[in-house]
Amino acid sequence: MTTNYQRKIWRVLALILLLAVPAPAAIARHHKAKHQKKVDALRTVHKKKLDLIEGVLIERDDRAQTGKLEGTVLEDRGSEYKFNPASTLKIATGLWALSAYGTPSYTYPTNIFAVGKIDTASNTLHGDVYVQGCNPVFRAEDAQKILDGLHKQGIDSVTGSLIVSKRFTMGFYSTGKQAGNLLLGELSPMQKVQHGKRKRVRWEHGGIRFKNVKEGNPPPEAEPFLELKSAPLVDVLKVMSCYSINPVADNIGTTLGGPKKLAEFLTETFNLDKDEVSFSSTSGLYQNRISTHAMMKILLAFNDKLQASGLTLSDVLPVAGEDQGTLHDRFTSEEARQSVIAKTGTLSGLSALVGETNTKNGPVWFVIFEQHGAIPSLHVRQEDIVEKIQQEQGGPAKFDYRPRALIFEYWPHR
Repeated sequence: MTTNYQRKIWRVLALILLLAVPAPAAIARHHKAKHQKKVDALRTVHKKKLDLIEGVLIERDDRAQTGKLEGTVLEDRGSEYKFNPASTLKIATGLWALSAYGTPSYTYPTNIFAVGKIDTASNTLHGDVYVQGCNPVFRAEDAQKILDGLHKQGIDSVTGSLIVSKRFTMGFYSTGKQAGNLLLGELSPMQKVQHGKRKRVRWEHGGIRFKNVKEGNPPPEAEPFLELKSAPLVDVLKVMSCYSINPVADNIGTTLGGPKKLAEFLTETFNLDKDEVSFSSTSGLYQNRISTHAMMKILLAFNDKLQASGLTLSDVLPVAGEDQGTLHDRFTSEEARQSVIAKTGTLSGLSALVGETNTKNGPVWFVIFEQHGAIPSLHVRQEDIVEKIQQEQGGPAKFDYRPRALIFEYWPHR
């Protein structure tokens, strides 16, 4: 039974609790103010992130008249920044490949070995098949050539393994054993087979079967029975640039030594400061940094190396409004069509355009890097800059260019 004294104690405690705990309305006001403070802070940061950072370097191509290594600068903004070049880095990778292989007609070899004894009675190779190469555009058509070559050697089955080199590539995104499994799928495809009187259908491997797929190299004394050649390097660079195929660029770069070696090549070739270039890929993916002036040097050197072989930038980069790919739907007016040769670059919140435009007063080079903006609006800014160049130089003029078929089509580009 509760006494009067106990009731008083409970009343006092209840009063203390009532005074100590804020009312629900006060709690709500507190949380609302705290939330608004966070929102205001986020808006401030977001606004700062959306402030456009732009690097623009424009040069007239008058080197032949002036005797200088670079053209006359018409505009130079944002040279103090290091920009992420996105896929325009493929220009540097292309220059690196041309320099390393010495000729735009270079072809990537893929050598095929059959190591073991062939039982002519059963057309069985008691041994392994080795596929050695690093063709960055190895595709199903090449696999069919291997299959045909094995049949010509009298091989219809293999007791051993399909062994590929570590840098063997197929399907763009696959290398080594993963690419080997793709190749296995082409050499030994699954097919429907009917069995028994009821003609039940089940899936079985057709073509030539292998025990498994491995990575490795053939014995030193082995001789290839077949050598496949890729398309010429110039055609590989063209399709890579038109569709901006990242895996092809990364495969080319990996074969030559990777992102760090690319940075070293550029630093030594152009006498750049070490902090002027920094790469984590050779395709433009991920975090990469370069200045507008360094990119301009690369672009001019790329052009000069091509001209030394009787080629032009249009042989390796897309021509706006003409070639399939990233520039097909840009600069499409009758005046502007075929007046711009350039490489695009796109990552989240940034866009780049690097190349050459032809005007009635002669060619003009441009490097445009833009960060912190919506991609469509950045494209408009880039096109406005190029069109302004053209108008200031007497208007656009078409390059002497005849579109040609690319070595293959590749649609998921940007």
